[in-house]
Amino acid sequence: MTQHKVKPPASHDLLGLARRSGIKLFGTEGHLLKRLTQFVVWSGRYPAPKISAKGEIAIIYSSDWDDFESLYGRLSQLTEAVKPGSQ
Repeated sequence: MTQHKVKPPASHDLLGLARRSGIKLFGTEGHLLKRLTQFVVWSGRYPAPKISAKGEIAIIYSSDWDDFESLYGRLSQLTEAVKPGSQ
């Protein structure tokens, strides 16, 4: 978004930011971003809940690390591609 001189939105909604950025998500990455959003919001105030309450998303899954590594790797490649001087 910054390459077009558009001010990034002030949001913790990681799924919304990914969609707005046009990042294609695979498998469980969208659900992971929803859970990470909840963590980001909670981490500024309290420890994140490990058990979902009504209306909340449980944030700890056994596949989280693999999902995170996959998403992080793809996002790293995308950011390298848009760095000044990389084209």
